[in-house]
Amino acid sequence: MGTSRRTAIFLWAAMLVVPPAFLGVALTAATEHRAPALAGPILAVAVLASAANVILAWTLPPRLGPPRAHDREAVAFTRVLLSLALCEAAALAPVVALMITGDPTLLALLAAGLAAVASLYPSTRRWHALRPLGDPSELPRADAGAPARQREAR
Repeated sequence: MGTSRRTAIFLWAAMLVVPPAFLGVALTAATEHRAPALAGPILAVAVLASAANVILAWTLPPRLGPPRAHDREAVAFTRVLLSLALCEAAALAPVVALMITGDPTLLALLAAGLAAVASLYPSTRRWHALRPLGDPSELPRADAGAPARQREAR
């Protein structure tokens, strides 16, 4: 396992920890300033934001970057990081909404966001799927050494 993938796994684990850590803040912070009347609209916005981010996390990263690259690991790392960031936003949206409204139904949306982050584990299969093809300048050519071989034969 390369350094880039190992770092991506570390970031993935960190992204699983952050939303529950902030949940404690959301449940205790500013309880006297909550707006329970906004629970319905804020729940709808949180659901839409979370769903959009999860969809983008699965569809956007493979489409970004070059189709071929010299540093394939860097492109894969960037794609993994982008997908994790989008799902992290999906997991944090209900935490922020919970801080504003105090609506416990948002905990289910938080669980869905955490499941989305968990599903993006940079496994070997996923890592290789996010790597672009190799740079064409690195690929061996069938006729690249032919003139040199012909000169050596003389």
